[in-house]
Amino acid sequence: MNLDQLTNGLKQAFFEEGHRIVFWYDPECDFESDLSSIELADVNVVNVNDQSSLGIKLKLELEDTQGKYLLYFPNEEPAPENDWLLDIKLYSRSFYADRFSIIFNDLGLHQQSLREHFWPHEKNSSPVKRDSMVLRNWFSQT
Repeated sequence: MNLDQLTNGLKQAFFEEGHRIVFWYDPECDFESDLSSIELADVNVVNVNDQSSLGIKLKLELEDTQGKYLLYFPNEEPAPENDWLLDIKLYSRSFYADRFSIIFNDLGLHQQSLREHFWPHEKNSSPVKRDSMVLRNWFSQT
C-alpha cells in the first residue's frame, strides 16, 4: 500500500465515515517511518509505542473528548482480555494497511469484520493464489 492509498483510507475513516478515533495496528512496522508524512487535517497522529494505555484513555475520554486521533500501534493487536483500550476500540474504528484491505477497498467492501474469516487461510498459500482463492470462496458462499 503506498502513501496515497494509506492517506485516502484514513481520510475515508475520519471524514467520510465520521470516526473520531481510529486504531491502526502495524505488527511489521511497515509504516512507522511514514507517520510523519501522513497529512490529515485536524487529526492527531499518535505513535502509541511511547505512551501508556492509561494516559491514552485519560486523554481520549476526559481531556479531549472532541479531537480526532489516529492511534498507531507498531505491534500486534492484543487479545481482548489483555487490551486496556478495548472499550474505546469498540466504539471506534480499526484501520488495516495490508493486501486484504486493498482488495476490500477495490471491491467497495468497507466493513473489515470479514478479515477474521480470511486470515487463517492467508498463512497457508502463496499471496496471489491465496487472495484469489479466499475471495473466490467467500463470494461463492454469499
